[in-house]
Amino acid sequence: PIAAALELYKRGVRADDITKITIALSDFAYKQQKRFQLSGVSTREDADHSVPYTVSRIFLDGSLWLPQFEEHKLTEPGVVELMKKISFRRDLKLPKRMGAIVEVQLRDGTKKRARMPYGPGHTKNPIGADGVAKKFHALADDVLGAERARKAAETILHVDELPNIAGLMEAL
Repeated sequence: PIAAALELYKRGVRADDITKITIALSDFAYKQQKRFQLSGVSTREDADHSVPYTVSRIFLDGSLWLPQFEEHKLTEPGVVELMKKISFRRDLKLPKRMGAIVEVQLRDGTKKRARMPYGPGHTKNPIGADGVAKKFHALADDVLGAERARKAAETILHVDELPNIAGLMEAL
């Protein structure tokens, strides 16, 4: 759902324009997400497992990263209101445990839709070495420093060529 919402955001959909969001999920995901629609989120753990919260943050911020999971962000009026506009439905045509279709209805009456049967990084929707490196750097640069993170990423991408694990441990 996050990747589908991000696709719609890239196509110009913004929170202020949305009157309704319908998210189609596999049966498995549908059953898991119903509880968040009923109870909302109150902790970081809730938020990072909540499709309503994460999708709402995409339409509000255009991204989803660590700062959006800080406690004060969970109850912002904008995110709470947008979460109320979300409903779920089952789609048995989606892969058994994953995938999503996000459809938004806009104030002008138009509907926009994005289908993501497999999330980025799945074997059927690979992100490639550049995508993996980008995500690694986003997480590691502040911890390791940019140069050390670059060396660690290079080592990780070639871990299968190392004679033993010592080089990997040194890089990390």
